[in-house]
Amino acid sequence: MKYKHVAARTLCMVIALFSCVMSSSFSQPQKGGQMNRNILPAELRCEYLAEPRGIDEVNPRLSWILEVKDKTRGQKQTAYEILVSTSGKKLGSDEADLWNSGRVESAQSNQIEYDGRALTSRLRCYWKVRVWDRDGNVSPWSANASWTMGLLGKSDWAAKWIGGKPVVLTDDHRADSLARLMSPSPLLRKSFHSAEPIVRGTMYVTALGLYEVKLNGQRVGDQALAPEWTDYDDRIQYQTYDVTSLMAKGENVISATLADGWYVGAVGCFNDLVVNRGRAYNSLDRKLLLQLEIETAGGRSIRIVSDEGWRVNADGPVRSADIYLGETFDSRKELEGWERPGFNDSRWETAAVYPAPAAALVAQMNQPIRKTQELK
Repeated sequence: MKYKHVAARTLCMVIALFSCVMSSSFSQPQKGGQMNRNILPAELRCEYLAEPRGIDEVNPRLSWILEVKDKTRGQKQTAYEILVSTSGKKLGSDEADLWNSGRVESAQSNQIEYDGRALTSRLRCYWKVRVWDRDGNVSPWSANASWTMGLLGKSDWAAKWIGGKPVVLTDDHRADSLARLMSPSPLLRKSFHSAEPIVRGTMYVTALGLYEVKLNGQRVGDQALAPEWTDYDDRIQYQTYDVTSLMAKGENVISATLADGWYVGAVGCFNDLVVNRGRAYNSLDRKLLLQLEIETAGGRSIRIVSDEGWRVNADGPVRSADIYLGETFDSRKELEGWERPGFNDSRWETAAVYPAPAAALVAQMNQPIRKTQELK
């Protein structure tokens, strides 16, 4: 009987102790389920670029780095979750209408392929990521990042290739002569009108040769020597710019100057290379392809494209411009105000329309050439 009472008391103590432990376990935060504010995904990239515009990769690769704010040694990522949405507002509410990766057990933070809904031309994608640390604690969500899709198919392009009148090649240009055919850079101009305020403007542009484009006298983008060198028989890079801030209600003007670049200009150090792989190989005709898509405050869509409605002046102040041979500028040929509204271009010629090359149009997916220093 004595042993039964002892056993009963012991069992009651065990049950009571177990109840205390369970109660404590449910009332206290568990290791691995807490928020760790000392880690944060940062420097979000899409296709290795920050906030890229106009990409044409339909399964773009996403990446980030892990910032650790405290002095914890050996900290690492053990899992991640990515949300992708069609608007910043939806993303702020954790509404991932394009892709929710769910929690993925992985230390990988680079080259993670998008695996959500099919991406279409012009689509704006907003995304963020959070990670779990070595102890299973979760970070805050990263700052929002974004990318936009470019023009993915030929049918998205309504623009035509335009330029000055075709340059006639002569048959007396010799490889051992210092004389070269150097024609002035053509000036191209298009005026258009918007009856409503403009809320968004996106420009897609490229050239056979090099281009510099302005809107109402203000340069579009900070990129130099665009488009960059490709095999023009195979592919031609185009660039995408957000030009919303450069336009206004009323008259607006697009202006462009073309130069030789790698398409027309010298690509070697010797005359035989200059002639055979440079000008004589690709002809002397520099061409522009430009498409501007506008959304107005009233919900209208306006599309301005390069076509026979543009005006061209083949006698501008840039008398020659070559990657290796430099530029010749004649200030006597300058035309005051031609890049802004109000200029009279009635004496200019109608732009010539050229057949589209067989090469594919591809988005520029590399870091652009930019001016970093100026020597004086």
